[in-house]
Amino acid sequence: MNDTEIILADELVNDPYPDGHPWSVKIERNNWNGAVTIVQGGLGTRPIYIYRQNNMCIVGSKISDMLEKPPALTPGAEGRMEMLLFGHTSGMNTLFDEIRRVPPGDHHKLTSNGIHSEWRDRICESGPNTPDKTADVFINCTRRRVDKNPAGWLPLTGGVDSRTIAAVLSNAKGIRTYTRGQKTHPEVQYAAEIASKLNLNHYPIPFNDRYISNMSKSIVRYTGGMVSFDHGHAIHPLSELKRLSPGIIVPGINGEYGRAFWAMPGEQTAGISVEEAAKNLFLNQILTRDSRYEDLFERDALPMIETIFENWVRRYCDAAECACYAHPLAWNDEFYLRERVRSFSSFGAVIWSAFFTTETPFLENDYIQSVRTLPPKLRSKPNIHIRIIQKLKPKLLRIPLFPSGKPLTNRWYDFAGNTLRRQLNGKHGRQGAHNYAEWLRKDSDFLEPLIQKAHEHFCGFIRQDMVKKLWAEHQSGVDHHRVICRLLTPVMVDELFKK
Repeated sequence: MNDTEIILADELVNDPYPDGHPWSVKIERNNWNGAVTIVQGGLGTRPIYIYRQNNMCIVGSKISDMLEKPPALTPGAEGRMEMLLFGHTSGMNTLFDEIRRVPPGDHHKLTSNGIHSEWRDRICESGPNTPDKTADVFINCTRRRVDKNPAGWLPLTGGVDSRTIAAVLSNAKGIRTYTRGQKTHPEVQYAAEIASKLNLNHYPIPFNDRYISNMSKSIVRYTGGMVSFDHGHAIHPLSELKRLSPGIIVPGINGEYGRAFWAMPGEQTAGISVEEAAKNLFLNQILTRDSRYEDLFERDALPMIETIFENWVRRYCDAAECACYAHPLAWNDEFYLRERVRSFSSFGAVIWSAFFTTETPFLENDYIQSVRTLPPKLRSKPNIHIRIIQKLKPKLLRIPLFPSGKPLTNRWYDFAGNTLRRQLNGKHGRQGAHNYAEWLRKDSDFLEPLIQKAHEHFCGFIRQDMVKKLWAEHQSGVDHHRVICRLLTPVMVDELFKK
């Protein structure tokens, strides 16, 4: 790249994170061979984008800033299909051809011939490991990060990940907690009870009226359309939080790693090949697994879906190689760690980092390595989370989880109640504090003009009549909010960024 000028965006030039921090990005200019090396801290979860123009190459991590650079933008067909299939993009794709993302990896070499990326981290041989040791690693990593600047916020839900962090931070007096939703909502009440047990301040923060029309464009501006805007509950009242308590934000990103969420469909996994495991997971994740949406796609979309599948298998095989296990659960876990966290979960932290220093305890390298050295059987379900809470604040184990209503640890009299809750939840479900299905209906006057032209923004791959049918069904009470949000995200992005 001797004849190419490398320009680093401001947020990389002024990167506040030290080397090795999960959110850090280090740029090394190698003038002797005209190359630039990009090293990402931890497992490289912070997104990095590149825009090339003539003899200029701009590198940055804020997608909205990068999208302002090209004089024109061309829809990226593969990225838009990934958005529709999965609710987020992956690999090197964005929604536009002019802006590319560096491939999966934590070390990237940028030359005139393109980008070469690789994963340099491997499972460390640290001797016999136990869930108790892993719990200690998490506690020490979290406290080490937060003790440097104890002022800030913990987004607290009724789930397991944020209460695990809360148990560790209960003595950090500068940490406040908050939950999105009305004070009377069960999830907010569970979170408030957790905070009360730990003597932490808790703030319920209701969603605004007409949330979609007021917030959706801000959501896609922050994320550049890399995730569907139904994940916009990650857009919090940042300026208000900063006014009350500036400093750090400690989200539960990657708390699912090591649990059973990514187990293989079915029970028979012995002897399965990596390619078969990739296919099973792919078919379990894509939109078309729901038969209601099979007719949404034009026949011309099939080759594109096949291309996406082939790329998925290749990335999955790379992750399985890093896993160093002959067990599909470990392959899925590693793929989750490298693909879903990198392509999806990081955007919550990108949004938060516009106002705060983001600390991500579940992405600390020491903790990740400790989890990876555990046999898959010992790291499934929330076993490690339970060990952490047991060591510090065992009373949190009895506060019900949302939405299941079950405690983390059972006593003999819990089983009848758990059975009843399972039956009731199966019939009625439990609506989260963010109700996208209803928000879409309430804001139909805002969304109607957008949905009418959604098919124009998917490169001829979807049927206009099916889009209108799904929208009409949703307005009449059928819940199609996930697919509708995926359809509308590129439309909003194009209106904001396409020249």
